[in-house]
Amino acid sequence: MHRLIAALAITTSLNTVAGAATVYPLDRATILAQSPFDVKVEFDKVVSADQVTVTTNGQPAETVLGKKFEFLEKEEDFDASALLIRAASISQPGTYKLEAKAGDEMKSVSWQVFGTPATPKAKNVIFFLGDGLSVAHRTGARIMSKGMTEGKANGRLNMDDPRSPGLHRHVRDQCDLNR
Repeated sequence: MHRLIAALAITTSLNTVAGAATVYPLDRATILAQSPFDVKVEFDKVVSADQVTVTTNGQPAETVLGKKFEFLEKEEDFDASALLIRAASISQPGTYKLEAKAGDEMKSVSWQVFGTPATPKAKNVIFFLGDGLSVAHRTGARIMSKGMTEGKANGRLNMDDPRSPGLHRHVRDQCDLNR
């Protein structure tokens, strides 16, 4: 019986330690340089704005991320505070460590930011031959990938807008001539 009570006490104390702040994007996220993303820091309790510090690689996070945090003293439906940045971006590739502190709560995450080459280079080419691809097949693919509302697909497929719409007809006509 004493072992059961001791085990419960230990797991309860570990649970409160593990339940510190949460940061989104999560630890080990990969981000493309200069692309917009949202950052959110959620705390487990209500804190005041003057208790909160957020740094990225030792600098104020707002300097690195390019925007100011919006402080939410109490989130809707939760008894806790949060910080939020919409459409933040990191300009340079590298590893970034974000640390969020509020009173006794602290959480740190690391992000890997990747850059792209100055002149883009195709790595893979996909040749799509839609032989036998009927309207029903494309409609099914459209509904599966984009969803459906009120009997209509919620978007178009890339193949719905070919860059050279006459090419497929020209190839087919050439094949018919060779018969």
